[in-house]
Amino acid sequence: MIQDLKNQFLSGINQLESELNAYSSNELLWKTEGDIKNSAGNLFLHLEGNLRHFIGHIIGGSSYVRKRELEFSRTSVSISELLGGLEWTRKEIITAFDNLSSEELNDKFPTDVMNREWTNQQFLFHLLGHLHYHLGQINYHRRLIDSNA
Repeated sequence: MIQDLKNQFLSGINQLESELNAYSSNELLWKTEGDIKNSAGNLFLHLEGNLRHFIGHIIGGSSYVRKRELEFSRTSVSISELLGGLEWTRKEIITAFDNLSSEELNDKFPTDVMNREWTNQQFLFHLLGHLHYHLGQINYHRRLIDSNA
């Protein structure tokens, strides 16, 4: 189970990297239009912060400190900086899963999220769904906004 979860998260990171590289310009990554309130760039920052906080820091014990408000307020971050953030995310995911035991999957997730208790396994499945939800939004944003991609 641990290896399967790790592989799914890493596959999602690889897909995020592909989406990021598919944008024809950094400017389009940050564009919003009509009812689209979050740019793809902000969704990338949000996923990086989310995964590094919950998997890297809470499960894996990294020193990452999340600044959630910046995930949605920062703009014009370069593609190369976003790729660097994905690389840190990838490393923290690998470290967290490599040090996670099967027994720990059934342990209580140590942080209250959405006013409910979770096991580590339940919360990891939740995070995987969250990752793919926003990955789909990013893919749709790119195809809608970037006619050259």
